[in-house]
Amino acid sequence: MIEGGRPRYRSDLLEAGSYTVQGKQVAFPVHAVQVPTAEESGSGEAYGGEIQALPVHRMVSMIERWKQRELYRRAQKVVDEPFAEDAEFKEELRLFGEPWPEGRLEALSEAVDDTDATRRQAIFASLDDLEDAVGRKLKALWEAEGLPLSLLRPHYQVASSLLEDAWQEAVMAELRWRSFDYAGMPTEPPT
Repeated sequence: MIEGGRPRYRSDLLEAGSYTVQGKQVAFPVHAVQVPTAEESGSGEAYGGEIQALPVHRMVSMIERWKQRELYRRAQKVVDEPFAEDAEFKEELRLFGEPWPEGRLEALSEAVDDTDATRRQAIFASLDDLEDAVGRKLKALWEAEGLPLSLLRPHYQVASSLLEDAWQEAVMAELRWRSFDYAGMPTEPPT
């Protein structure tokens, strides 16, 4: 339907990713993006050609579905084994800055004057490790959905930021639940 010269679509159709026009199934328009060649990108990596940018509604709902499944999985893990040692969880806490309860920026500003660079190096290493882990998780999520991962800076930056926020929320929820604060535990299984 057209309102004010702009197309408007029903939300149920947006989720489906397509709509019907005169009996034909038509996909929602996505923006074709020209991917830079190795020379244009300056990175030496040749992507070349044209890829389709993922529509924002699909990206956001995909990450939201992942978060709901992840919260449910973590809640079930806590219910099954509330006192279990979990190396993966401890690593996630490190990635999201748990060793620095006042925050990484505050810890970094305190460590600036240290003659021993160990603390600064640990903070930067955790940030680098977080960026790598988010990239791997994002790639796995896109592959699970059968989609090519867009490495274009704005698209990738938005997706990785959304995923990082969702992941951090899941990790912090698990931390609360392990500390006997069960607020926010899922009340229904994910769809």
